[in-house]
Amino acid sequence: MGNENALMGQISVELPSISLKGIPDPWLDWIATNLARGCAAAELTAILVANGFESRLSARVVAELGRRPQADGPAPPPPAPVHSGVQANQARLSDRSVRVLARMERPQLLLLGGFLDPEECAELIALSAAKLARSTVVDPVTGGEDVVAGRSSSGTYFQVAENALVAVLDRRIAEFTGIPQNHGEGVQILHYGLGGEYRPHYDYFPESDPGSAAHLARGGQRVATLIIYLNAVEAGGETLFPNAGDFRAIPQTGQAVYFRNCDTGGRPDPASLHGGAPVLAGEKWIAVKWLRERPYVG
Repeated sequence: MGNENALMGQISVELPSISLKGIPDPWLDWIATNLARGCAAAELTAILVANGFESRLSARVVAELGRRPQADGPAPPPPAPVHSGVQANQARLSDRSVRVLARMERPQLLLLGGFLDPEECAELIALSAAKLARSTVVDPVTGGEDVVAGRSSSGTYFQVAENALVAVLDRRIAEFTGIPQNHGEGVQILHYGLGGEYRPHYDYFPESDPGSAAHLARGGQRVATLIIYLNAVEAGGETLFPNAGDFRAIPQTGQAVYFRNCDTGGRPDPASLHGGAPVLAGEKWIAVKWLRERPYVG
């Protein structure tokens, strides 16, 4: 289950306000929060339109909130290190050396080579293929699970250390990230067929969304994400970061992209906006691990 800001169910409750009438309170809070985080007005307008709000109204409300003065606050804390064990261009783990192929400061991101062996990738696919179900997203108001057009994958998940291979993977992820195993959600396996995509979204839970409270109570914020590519996609299927110069990670078997969703103060970073580009040829298999700030209660 992913946390999708971009494509949730429509909300029909209206504000009594004249200038902002037609956009309900939870969405107004969401707009204001993301404007303060530095998100582009055009991006927020597009998200509103994708959720069924009229385009001119959406643009006017975003512009109006953007003109309002923001309350002064403390300067954001410095970014947290992505992985303190990375030396030069590799991370030495107990069972392997993982190559660092590329790095980025914002979002804090590492593109990794050799995180899984081809045989491990094939086994994860085989263990998952028979139990896939349509992927869902989190509704920002209710916190429930919705199926939306913007996420067209099928998936399944494994509990922490559910089998021998997953136990090895969970240990490897904890060793690489420095985040304890019990802070991790279960490994999710996702499959995208031809044309499958996941439109740009955030993995963190916006505190201004009413539906986030129940998820935050189960282990705090999603502070980091690891996406592991289980196959090489023939064409398309890149992991893209629109707020980071449109950086794109091309799926290659066993490679991974690790990025932080929050800074050291636990505040969500809008630069972590990411998505899965449409698969243009072949298929795409990935493993995803979300890591929480506290022990996760599944």
